Amino acid sequence: MPDIKMLNQIGEFLTVYGGWGVSIFLSIFIMYLFKYFGKKLRQKDAEIKERDMWWKGEREKINATFEKHREENLKVIERFTRSIASIGNKMGMCRDESRDTCQVLQRLLDAISGGIIKLKKHTQAEIDSITQFFNNGNGKDDS
Repeated sequence: MPDIKMLNQIGEFLTVYGGWGVSIFLSIFIMYLFKYFGKKLRQKDAEIKERDMWWKGEREKINATFEKHREENLKVIERFTRSIASIGNKMGMCRDESRDTCQVLQRLLDAISGGIIKLKKHTQAEIDSITQFFNNGNGKDDS
């Protein structure tokens, strides 16, 4: 319950001083609000600064992590590029070796077929001479 004596004193003060009394009370109230809101504003500013500092630290951590991942990705890309280049070189070498192998095999097959043809001619000549021998009567049995 409000203090009646104090309310009477405030009433007498306002009666005596009128508008000036009201302005004094409003000034005191405004000073109280400035003090209260100033305190709240300083508190909020401190919280904002604290959050900004925290976010700045987090942002630096995120940037450091991003930079680390970027460097790792670049290393992987470099290794991949080297691997692809190495595979390309190896494929070129294999192509050259397979071409050389094909040429060697072709020569071998040519030599084998040439040998078979010579062997066939030689064998055919032998068969022809044996056939001629028997056809001429040289191989007849005298018994």
